[in-house]
Amino acid sequence: MQTTIEEIEKYKVKLSIEVPPEEYKKEVDKAYRAVAQAVRIPGFRKGKAPKQIIDTQVGREAVVEQFLREALYTYYLE
Repeated sequence: MQTTIEEIEKYKVKLSIEVPPEEYKKEVDKAYRAVAQAVRIPGFRKGKAPKQIIDTQVGREAVVEQFLREALYTYYLE
């Protein structure tokens, strides 16, 4: 993981974090599992819906939001 810090103004900085693709994929998969556990999709057991069904029923935005909620804090601390 690579990070860079840019000073934008006197008291503002921009933090850029570059995450390796394999680590990103692992975190997105974890977010899909969390969303699958949280929603009930007819025809599937809780937590067992495939990614494509989650995307169409719930929306990719829910997965991205879950990813950011969980992973962003971890990456920030590292």
